[in-house]
Amino acid sequence: AASARVPRPANAFIKYRVYHHATIIANNPGIHNNEISQIIGKMWANETEDVRAHFKAQAEEARQEHLRKYPDYQYQPRKPSEKKRR
Repeated sequence: AASARVPRPANAFIKYRVYHHATIIANNPGIHNNEISQIIGKMWANETEDVRAHFKAQAEEARQEHLRKYPDYQYQPRKPSEKKRR
């Protein structure tokens, strides 16, 4: 069996998206994930540098933790033929 894949550490936008996800769903019942991403993407684009810096710091912390846990980790994107179809 193939060893479990190590997930990449979350970047600043992913941290921001996770933080706002529940609020967007609460304000827009039945909304689809791609719409949520579009809304949050626009919010992120209009954010202040302070807010962005906060999430960038969180992402950097996650990156450092990931480095400690998986010192030999190297991102290896899969070929399109190896990706699971949903």
